[in-house]
Amino acid sequence: MGTTLYELLTLQRAFPTAEAIRDSEPIPPRRLNPGLDRDLEAVVLKTLQKDPERRYPTAGALAVDLEHWLRHEPVAARRALAPRRALMWSRRNKGWAAAIALFVLGLAAVAVTAVAAERNRHREALVQHIQRIRLQVASHRAGWSDDAWSLAREAVRTGVTDQVQGEVAATLAGLDARKVKTFDTLADALDFHPTTGHLLTVDSEGRVRDWDPENDTQHDLGAGRPGPFATRGDGGVLLLGITEKSQSLEFRDISSGKVLRTFPLPVKGEARFVAVSLTPDGRRAAGSVRTGDAQGDAVIAWDTGTGQVLKMSPVRRPTDVALTPDGRLLAVGDEEGSVRVWPLDDTREAVTLSAGRSRIMALTFGPDPVHRADPGLLPGTRDWLLATGDGGGMVCVWDLRLRIPRSYGRSVHNYFNLLSFSPDGMTLASAGPWWVCLWDVASGQQVLTIPANNINAGLAFSPDGRQLAVSQVESFSRPSRLTVWELDDGRGLRVLRGLGSHPARLAVSPDGRRTAAISNDWHVAVWDHAAGRLIGLFEGPRGSFVESAALAFSPDGKRLAVSAGHGAQLWDLDSGRLVRSWTLPEGLSEVLCFQEPDRLLSARQETSDLRVGPFTAADPRKYPRVVRCRNLLGPDPAQPLAEITEINIWIQGVHGSPDGSCVVVEGIAGQPGKLAFLARGYDWTTGKRLWELPTNHPASDTSAVSSVFDPTGILLGYLPGPNPGHLRHYFLTWPARTPVGWVDGLFFGPGAERAVDIRGGTPEEPPTVVLLQRGKASPILRVSVISGVDYPISDCTFSRDGRYVVWGNGDGSLTACDLPVVQRRLAALGLGW
Repeated sequence: MGTTLYELLTLQRAFPTAEAIRDSEPIPPRRLNPGLDRDLEAVVLKTLQKDPERRYPTAGALAVDLEHWLRHEPVAARRALAPRRALMWSRRNKGWAAAIALFVLGLAAVAVTAVAAERNRHREALVQHIQRIRLQVASHRAGWSDDAWSLAREAVRTGVTDQVQGEVAATLAGLDARKVKTFDTLADALDFHPTTGHLLTVDSEGRVRDWDPENDTQHDLGAGRPGPFATRGDGGVLLLGITEKSQSLEFRDISSGKVLRTFPLPVKGEARFVAVSLTPDGRRAAGSVRTGDAQGDAVIAWDTGTGQVLKMSPVRRPTDVALTPDGRLLAVGDEEGSVRVWPLDDTREAVTLSAGRSRIMALTFGPDPVHRADPGLLPGTRDWLLATGDGGGMVCVWDLRLRIPRSYGRSVHNYFNLLSFSPDGMTLASAGPWWVCLWDVASGQQVLTIPANNINAGLAFSPDGRQLAVSQVESFSRPSRLTVWELDDGRGLRVLRGLGSHPARLAVSPDGRRTAAISNDWHVAVWDHAAGRLIGLFEGPRGSFVESAALAFSPDGKRLAVSAGHGAQLWDLDSGRLVRSWTLPEGLSEVLCFQEPDRLLSARQETSDLRVGPFTAADPRKYPRVVRCRNLLGPDPAQPLAEITEINIWIQGVHGSPDGSCVVVEGIAGQPGKLAFLARGYDWTTGKRLWELPTNHPASDTSAVSSVFDPTGILLGYLPGPNPGHLRHYFLTWPARTPVGWVDGLFFGPGAERAVDIRGGTPEEPPTVVLLQRGKASPILRVSVISGVDYPISDCTFSRDGRYVVWGNGDGSLTACDLPVVQRRLAALGLGW
C-alpha cells in the first residue's frame, strides 16, 4: 500500500529494482513533488520503513493516520509541536480561529498603543523637565547643563520630534561652571596675575603662593602679614597686611622680604583697622578705622610711594573700603547702608549713595563698559562701576556718573561679604553663605549659583574671565578649600549680555567675529562673540524708532558707525573713543555702509523741507519724502551726494547693498488720485535709477519692509506682492538680476542658501528659531527661544561666511549660534543635520 501511494503521489516507483528494496532508501516524495504536504510525506515514508517495528502495524492503523491527515489533525508519522497543533486546530475551526485572532490582534493593538502613549508621556515629561531647567535661569546651579544633556539623551531614546530638537538645542546656551582645581587650604586673599594668569594666594599666616594652571604647579613666593596684595610690572608681589593688634598696616615686597613702609593709625585712643584695600599696581592703599567712640571712626587713603595721606575723613561706623584700579576714587560703606565716594586727586566732597538700610558688607569697583561723548559728573567716574553687597542679601551696581543704581538683584542669602567684577564688566560675582552668585550687570538677573561654604574669604575672576577662584573658610565640619571653577558660557550657543533693554538692530563685522546691537534705550553694545566678551557699550544717537537706526562695521572691524534720528557717530572699538559725530536732518529708514575704509555712505529718508521730519503728520504733497545719500567721511558730510525724489508719498523702506553700489527704495509714489507702489534700485552716489522690480503691492500698502540683500551682497530678495506668510522672497543675483527663485525665511544667510524663520510665540506654541536650508522641505535646526516670550526675537543676521547666526532676545541679550559646533553637538545625539 505504501509503494502504491508513493507512486500515486510522485508518478515514480519507490524502488525501481528488487535490489533497491533491500539496499536503498526511497527518494523523499517532496523532492519529486514540491507541493506535497509534509505530513502526507511522513505517512508515505513510514509505510516504506525496512524495519517492521517502525512501520504501521496494520492497514487499519494506516487508514486512521490518513483520516487524521484528511481532517487536518496531527498524524502519528510526524511529531506535532504546539504551534503546528494550533495551526491545524485553526484550519479545522476557522470561525473560532478568526475570532481568537481578532481578539489577540486587538490586545496587541491596545498594548502597542499603551506603550506608545507611555513613551510619548515620558518624552513629554522629559521635554518639560529640560524646559524648566533651561528657563529657570535664576536657579541654575553649577553643572545644570550636564543634567540637561543627560535628560536630552533619554528624551532622544523615546523618539525624535521637533520639540525635542528645539529644547535640546536650547540647552547649548547659558552660563555654567565646572571644577578644574581644588586646594585643601585657606586663602585670606587671592587674585590672578594680570599678565601670566597665575593664581596668587595669601594664607592666614601671610604666606604667598603662585599656582601655574598650565603646568599645575605651585610655588612659595615668601611671607608677610595676611592682607590684599598687588603685582609689579616685573612680576613681583607687594603685600599690604594688618599687624597683630590691627593698629598699623605693613607694606612689604615679598620677593625681597623688605618692609617698604608702615602706615600707623593717625588717630588717638583705642582704634583698629576693619578693612583695607590696595590698587592692583600697589601705588595707593586705603583702610577703614573703627574706634571705641563712633565719633572717631574714619577712612584713610595713602600714597604708598611717599607715605602721604591722600584722604582722611570721618565716617561713622565704617565697614568695607575699596579703591578703583587706577586709584582715583575711594569708596567706603557703613553700618547704616550708605556708601560715600571721594575723588582722591582733588578736594571735592564725597558723593553719598544709598539703596537700603542694611549694613554694607562688600564693595568693589569694576570697569564701566559704557563709553560716552561727554565727561562724567565726578572726575574719573566715567570708567568705573561700583558694586555693593549688603547684609540683606542685595547686590547693587551703581552708575557713578548719574549717581543712581544701574541694576540690582536680591537673593535668599542673608548677606554678601565678597564681590568681584568680570574683566569685561558683563558679570558680577557675589559670595554669601553656602553659595556664590553670578549676576548680569545690565539687568541684575541672577544667571548662575556655585556651591561654596558658610564663610568665604576670597573671590576673583581670571584676566580672560574664563575662570573664577573661590576661597572657603572651615565651618560646620567642612574644611577650608580653595576652588577654581571653569566658566562655560555656551556650548555652541553663546548668550551675549550687556544691554539693559530690547535689542532692535544687529550687525556682524566682515570677519564674522564681532557683533553690534542697538537697543530700545539707544545704547549700542559690541561683543567679540567668538570669545564671548563684551567689548564696550556706547551711548548712540537718538531717533524716532530704534528699528530705523543703522549700524555698520569698518572693513577691519575696528570701528563702528551708528546713525539715528538727528545724528551719526563713529566709534573706535579698541579705545572706546568717539572718533567723529555728525548732526543731520531728522531721518528714518537709515542705511550705512563702508564702501572703503575712509568712505562711509549714508542713505536715509528725510523730507524735501528740512524743517519737518519724515515721521510727522506733515502732508506729503507739501513736504514730499525724499531719500538723501551722503559720504559722512567726505569733505562736506552734510552735502548730499544724491537725492532720490521719485518715491515721494510714503517710503516704506530703504535698503543698501553691502558694497555701497546700490540703494533700493520701496514705497508709494505719485499724486493724489494716481498713486502706485514702486520698488526701484538707484546708484548710491549719483541717485541714478538702475532698475525697477515688478510688484503687485497695492498703492495703500504700508506693511513691513520686504526687500533684503544677502550678507555678501550677491543676491537681492523681495516680495513681489502681499504674502500672507511673509516668508517667500523672490531672489535675483545682483547686479545681473538673474532669477534664482523663491526662498523661504525672514533673515537670510550668504547666497540665501540658509534662512531663519521665527515661529510660535504664543502660550500654545513656544517661540522657536527655525533654520531653513534651500532645497530641504523640513527645517534643519530648531532652537527654543531662551527668553522673551511676549516679544521673542527682534532682529537676526548671519556672518558673511555663514558660520554664525545671531539673534536678539526679548530680555536684552543676544544669542550667537556657531552652526558647525551646534551641528556636531546635536549629531552626537542623532539630532544633527
